[in-house]
Amino acid sequence: MKNIIRNKAVFALSLLFLSNITYSSEEKNKLDEVMLYFTLSQCSEYVIGTQHPDKTLDENITTYLDYLRIDKKDISLLSQEIIKFKDTLPTLGPVLFKDNANRDKEVSFCAIASVHYIEQLKNKLGLTK
Repeated sequence: MKNIIRNKAVFALSLLFLSNITYSSEEKNKLDEVMLYFTLSQCSEYVIGTQHPDKTLDENITTYLDYLRIDKKDISLLSQEIIKFKDTLPTLGPVLFKDNANRDKEVSFCAIASVHYIEQLKNKLGLTK
């Protein structure tokens, strides 16, 4: 079990560090957008979608942002920005989270990983205070 969690953490951290490698501005922005979409869609599918399998990805993302206590006035704009990548990127089923054996730890991991990308998106959209 510890190896599985460690492997997932290493994979996710590798993706996070990959997004910080210096590329041209345009390539780095595209990679950041992919990572943002990947992280938030995977986490929203796992945290919300496994509990409510009848919801769409769009609904899961909106509910997930609410779950993370994002300011209600910002949720719609953030959701729209995240969801716009849905059609440009491949659809993946849950890649990072395949079982519920360590759900508490994985949900905590999602919350921590998501904060980074949500802050980035808020800065991009000028929603920071």
